[in-house]
Amino acid sequence: MDMSKYAKEWVNPENISADATKPTIAKITSAGEQQEDEQYGKSVAFTVEIEGREFSYRPNKTSIRIIGKKLGSMDSAIWVGKEIGLYSIQQIVNGKTKKAIFAVSQYLKHFLSRFFGGFI
Repeated sequence: MDMSKYAKEWVNPENISADATKPTIAKITSAGEQQEDEQYGKSVAFTVEIEGREFSYRPNKTSIRIIGKKLGSMDSAIWVGKEIGLYSIQQIVNGKTKKAIFAVSQYLKHFLSRFFGGFI
């Protein structure tokens, strides 16, 4: 079994932009695979490249929908080689505030910049 995919660092809020109008650009380098563990249950993990470094990325359901809409397909094989924007925000998860990572679409960038103006 090729264990190199398990040795990659996970995308985390420290290496992602906190500004949705200026997201961190990530290139998708794998079609992903389904995983299951106690903390996340069933999820999908992809390999992405950020500034020349490879990371594992586990998108949430909202991000999967945004990526599919932005790239025109829910077939992750088509996503390979494409770029997406990632940003982090504070979010309440299971009653605790933590940083979460989301994919950002052009629509969301436009909405946030119009809605918040110079505040973000």
